[in-house]
Amino acid sequence: VGNPHDWDLELPSGAAPRKMGYTPFWVSNGHALGVLSAEAASEKGVGRQLHTAWTYWGHSGAALFRASDARVVGVHNSWDEGNDAMRHAVCLEDLRAFLDATGVEYDGRGDDG
Repeated sequence: VGNPHDWDLELPSGAAPRKMGYTPFWVSNGHALGVLSAEAASEKGVGRQLHTAWTYWGHSGAALFRASDARVVGVHNSWDEGNDAMRHAVCLEDLRAFLDATGVEYDGRGDDG
């Protein structure tokens, strides 16, 4: 689930704005393709979880849901244009580790799936 930006944000500086025509609050299907090592993700500056859900400007922070039970399995944060535009997300395991490290209380009923 995401809110893609309706304006082309990749135009050269000073270019006239151009509408993209995307529908706000877009839902797309995709697949989880695995998880990078923490070292590889840090080196690339991307999330560890690889996925194929369609994303564009405005999708960062969008939850990734498992279709079978609607549980959150990650949060989209980036894509890697140097790797066939592979999409990346912060996996649930890393989200929990962050919340635990910062002392934030949360409902831990999710599933790392």
